[in-house]
Amino acid sequence: MPIHWFHLAYAASMFGLALYKHFHRPGKRDLRAMKRVPVTPAAEADDGQEVRLLGHARVHGDTPLLESPITGRPCLAWQVLVWTANQNDLELVLDAADGRRFVLDDGTLPVEVPRQIVDILLDKEFEQRGHKVDRERLATFMRARGEDEDRAGVVYEGILEVGEPVSAWGVLRRRLRPTGQAGYRDGGVLLELEPLADGHMLVSDENAVTRVLRRADRKAEREA
Repeated sequence: MPIHWFHLAYAASMFGLALYKHFHRPGKRDLRAMKRVPVTPAAEADDGQEVRLLGHARVHGDTPLLESPITGRPCLAWQVLVWTANQNDLELVLDAADGRRFVLDDGTLPVEVPRQIVDILLDKEFEQRGHKVDRERLATFMRARGEDEDRAGVVYEGILEVGEPVSAWGVLRRRLRPTGQAGYRDGGVLLELEPLADGHMLVSDENAVTRVLRRADRKAEREA
């Protein structure tokens, strides 16, 4: 029946647009720029040096984990994108993210990444409203941000999990750790990542900037 095929074609076109928007959304340009920056081991970086770090995300002290707003998963950071169908296009109506202070451990020295991450770009699972998304949680999340839940057409949620490979691009700072804090392998020096001079800092678990470490992890698992 013609209307049936029309609906299938429309759904396919919306899915295609969603994928196009996902791979060309704001932030992807920053990710490509980040990928061009060579990875520097934390132990080899100087104070005030611009670096891209690559390591595993660890909990910072007794900092509690976040709960992702749409799927309720425990995480160190989350990002949600919500698109609405607008004629033959998709319009981004919500781009929200949050994160906890966490430790990026690259195997040389641990580096603290602050809670207020300037930019975060997380790998996302495709989540379609009415399929995997909890509609009540989605409605609550959108209303809290002044958006109508009925506008939710395509939803992406990405999280940064404990132990997951992650890359961070910013300025490394070395400071003396305050007396009384638990020591790290560096013997009392606190390493912390700060934004670049232009205020920019990017944290991402996308495969484009973590592929090398993910492959190494899989190899280690096979050999274990």
